[in-house]
Amino acid sequence: MRTAAFVALFLIAATALAAKSKIAKELNGYTLFEKLEKDEFGKKILDTVALQIKNKSPVTDISQLLNNIRVDIQNEQRKADSAYAGQQRECEETIDDLNARIDASTDEINESAFAINKLNARVNTLTVDISNKATQVQVLAEKDQQLREERQEDAAEFANRQGQTREVVAALDLIIPRLKSIQATGDEEEALIELGKIGRNNPISALVQVATALDQDALLLVIQKLETIRDSLVESLDEDAENEDESIEDYELLLGEIDAVRQNLESGRSQSQQELEEARAHETRHDLVCRLLLEKK
Repeated sequence: MRTAAFVALFLIAATALAAKSKIAKELNGYTLFEKLEKDEFGKKILDTVALQIKNKSPVTDISQLLNNIRVDIQNEQRKADSAYAGQQRECEETIDDLNARIDASTDEINESAFAINKLNARVNTLTVDISNKATQVQVLAEKDQQLREERQEDAAEFANRQGQTREVVAALDLIIPRLKSIQATGDEEEALIELGKIGRNNPISALVQVATALDQDALLLVIQKLETIRDSLVESLDEDAENEDESIEDYELLLGEIDAVRQNLESGRSQSQQELEEARAHETRHDLVCRLLLEKK
């Protein structure tokens, strides 16, 4: 009876150990008993059974004890399996979440890289545009300075022409009336004598005196020629003044056009400069995003 009870207890202990360690068959020639002896938990069960047998505890009590141990072990195993399954699900969810983040980060990196390339092209375009506008502004400034210098020279030449022409007209205004008031004698010798008395200090009087040596017809012809010259000079003064006014008007109009173009260029360059700064700021931000995302990956 005791042997049967011991065998029953042994089988219950073995069952409990199998539930604990998931040993379902013999390994490397060891007997089930040897496995129980070598397993710490199995040895504790055997020691407990031996103690119960030594104390002559009822077989039913020992059987119930071992059965309770087996149930506890199975419950612990189920809890462990459930916890493992939960941890496995959490790991899978974490992996899925990380993969989703990696995919999202990759998309953001690609978008940022595309944006950076686009911004690089925009920066290059704006840089060239700013440089071209600066060159055009410089060319206009030089043209403006050239026109101003030429206008000063033209104004000085105009004033000089007007002054010289007016002096000639004034001289003719003195000469012509005096020529009209003289009487032509045709006596060249007397005219030369009087011319010598006048000398070089009074050219108008000298010219009048020379004219007295002419006959009357020749004198009238000279007077007509001088009047024609005077009228032509007066007319040239008016024409020159009109040309000067037109030149000034064209000059001022051209300066106004240059100034308008220069202002447009300056405004465009300022706008391009602002866009360039914004593009560089965006480029820096996208580059920083790429770096941070790459570090996270």
